[in-house]
Amino acid sequence: MRLRLAVAFLAAAALVAFPASSGGASPKIYLSLGDSLAAGYLSPEQPYSDQGYADQLLALEKQTGRSLALKKLGCPGETTTTMMQGGKCTYAKGSQLKQAVAYLKKYGKRIAFVTIDIGANDMLPCLPTDISCTSKALNTIETNFPKIIRQLRAAAGPTIKLQIVSMTYYAPGLALWLTGAAGQAQATGYVKQFIAPLNEILKSMYRGVKVKTADVAAAFSLTDFTTMTTLPGIGTVPINVAKTCSLTSMCTRQDIHPTVAGYAVIAQAFAQVVK
Repeated sequence: MRLRLAVAFLAAAALVAFPASSGGASPKIYLSLGDSLAAGYLSPEQPYSDQGYADQLLALEKQTGRSLALKKLGCPGETTTTMMQGGKCTYAKGSQLKQAVAYLKKYGKRIAFVTIDIGANDMLPCLPTDISCTSKALNTIETNFPKIIRQLRAAAGPTIKLQIVSMTYYAPGLALWLTGAAGQAQATGYVKQFIAPLNEILKSMYRGVKVKTADVAAAFSLTDFTTMTTLPGIGTVPINVAKTCSLTSMCTRQDIHPTVAGYAVIAQAFAQVVK
């Protein structure tokens, strides 16, 4: 009898010290998926940084009082196809999607939200003017992206309402504006005839699979050629050009990736739609 009482006492004490059913002991998890933007790419020497939009979004969410941990699986150069099949980065499960699926199966109940940016690398080989290539790439994205989302939701389980957020894109080609009249015409056409319509297609696709949209394009003033501002060392330019130059490395070293400040703007865009 005394032994039974001692065991019962110890069991009760353990429950008080480690409340297994409360769920309060472990932080929620933010799962970040995607390409070089998700990895926090800053330069060839720093392809994975802790200053990307995922890291900065984590910090923003923590400022609101959330107990949150970050799991990053982003892969520089990833396309929608390599995300599914592998071949670009090394994952224990063979591909980024398979790794994410395994992670969601294990931690689905703890996932606060998922961010995913994927598809840009499907399109990049087609730029600037290969219409046939662009059409094929867009078809690939519209085929693969919903499959990726369905697998993520299935992995989380039928009882988990998985919150997934993706993004619209800024326009690195706006840097052409600085090259003169011909470049300005190219930059205008690039935005109005390619990036802006592409973003509308992406937003429609996201809605179709119940993925929220972080409007990064709006945060970069993508289509605003009217508002003029001063770009240090250059002079007066449209605000979308100024933001491209100040928030990416495109105007300094022809690198399409954001600067740390650019990643901060992207993080803010995600923060506006993450619950």
